[in-house]
Amino acid sequence: MGKYSCECTTRAPKYAYIKTIKDDNVIIGIKYGITKNNAGRLRALNYSSAYTIEDYSIFEFKTQSDCRRTENECKIKFPRLHIDRILMPDGWTEVTYPYCLEGIEEVYIENGGVKINEQVRVL
Repeated sequence: MGKYSCECTTRAPKYAYIKTIKDDNVIIGIKYGITKNNAGRLRALNYSSAYTIEDYSIFEFKTQSDCRRTENECKIKFPRLHIDRILMPDGWTEVTYPYCLEGIEEVYIENGGVKINEQVRVL
């Protein structure tokens, strides 16, 4: 068993994402994390979650270590929103409050992330 619980983090991630978590079309949380394949990650999250998860923005980093370090900084800096593990068994530990969205983007940019995709969403 590896150090990382989710399969997406074990394969050389260079992308950090921000996704919205919705319940009845209302944003209840923000999911952030790292991946090598954003489309596959989104499919996996939606497959295993009782909530609807949608892309918000994606950032690319020059190195894997920059990407991982940035995710770890977010885990320390932003409060964790409790999402029941039964309703979201994959990725439930990297979930925070909607008001943290801009702060996560700032951390990504400060650590060298370059925004490569953004979905326009009304929060």
